[in-house]
Amino acid sequence: MTDEADRPDPLGDDDFDGPPPSVVFGFWPDPEPPMEEEIRLALGAAFPEAKFVGDPDGDDAMMWAFGIQIPGLPNPVMVWLEQRGDLSAEAVEESLDDPVERSIAARAEWLVGVETYLGDDTAFGFQLQLRVLDTAIVPGLSAAFDDTALSIRSGKVIREIARSSTPPRSGVLFGIHESPVADGKVWVHTHGLSRFGLPEIEIIGVGKERGRDAFDLLDAVADVLVSGSGPTPDGLIALGEGIEVVLVAPGDAVARITDGESLRDANDDVHMGPSLAIVNVEGLPPEDVLLHFADSPVLFKGRAESSRQSRLALERYGIFGQLFAIHRKDGWRFHAKLRFEGTGTPPPREHLWFEVLELKPGQIRGTCLNAPIMTREIHQGETAWQDLNRLSDWNIVTPDGNYDPESAGVLLMES
Repeated sequence: MTDEADRPDPLGDDDFDGPPPSVVFGFWPDPEPPMEEEIRLALGAAFPEAKFVGDPDGDDAMMWAFGIQIPGLPNPVMVWLEQRGDLSAEAVEESLDDPVERSIAARAEWLVGVETYLGDDTAFGFQLQLRVLDTAIVPGLSAAFDDTALSIRSGKVIREIARSSTPPRSGVLFGIHESPVADGKVWVHTHGLSRFGLPEIEIIGVGKERGRDAFDLLDAVADVLVSGSGPTPDGLIALGEGIEVVLVAPGDAVARITDGESLRDANDDVHMGPSLAIVNVEGLPPEDVLLHFADSPVLFKGRAESSRQSRLALERYGIFGQLFAIHRKDGWRFHAKLRFEGTGTPPPREHLWFEVLELKPGQIRGTCLNAPIMTREIHQGETAWQDLNRLSDWNIVTPDGNYDPESAGVLLMES
């Protein structure tokens, strides 16, 4: 670790051409604010090759601020302290399930901010940013406010992501939010795709009963955009066999629903960034597409994301196995996604979901939930033993929600 270099504001965005900076905050759990030196020492110990850089230009809300260059991040990181401000306790309580995390975050009076430009490897950069945040909250991270994604996240989940050997999936880098509009319809939209240099995406005017499926559809479309696989010049995206959507300017979609103009107030600077709306191939709100999502579709995945997902699923398979042993008789459902190859050169890959019934070393016994399209090795509804080396993802359905390899570690802590 070296002394501070004489450098300008490390986050000065003059002449910067690319995604905006990524901004996250940690709730400081103690009533007394941390000293700057306390945070510097913690970061210096966790990142011994890091270099502190010139003091950044903060604003009046910051109690103190400093810059640090973390190895692996292309740009310096700004770390600062500010009072909590108008981040309401109600928002915290609605976002956190764990009562201990909820209580600590709700009464927190101070926030430690961490801001940086993530660079080309966005997911890896975000993971490093979360490691900085986790380290900076010296007494222990109870929760984080992701300002870019406008989401409050569990401290346990943040630690799981930060300490994993595999970068997080794209869905961790953005939030999905639902707002009511006229006639019982909802507006479901993202915040945080800007981290990838992408416009935000939204679905306008679908029924509230399809809200959960709309979340899944937005997640699937975002995955395609992040992978660089679409859309076509006319906005068409193929998500799976027979599942297609079109991206259009929000104004075109707004015109098709009652009172749609109220979605964007002239004074609303939160939702005024670049955005695209999802419609079906007829240009209408995609109610028909959402019906497909209720039937557990087989979605296309890029090879890079499939590989990352498989690595993480295998890395954390022990969590899945332990929770299966503890809760398989408690009404929880355990699903595994397995990889199969069809015929052709090169052979196409297909990923199918299974309801897991039994586990043994190196193998999973389950019932196939999807209708295979390319492979003849398995049929929908068939139950069989499968090798664990086929594993590409897993999911646990609990009374409190669904958990994947990214988040299921918190269940083990609670068991």
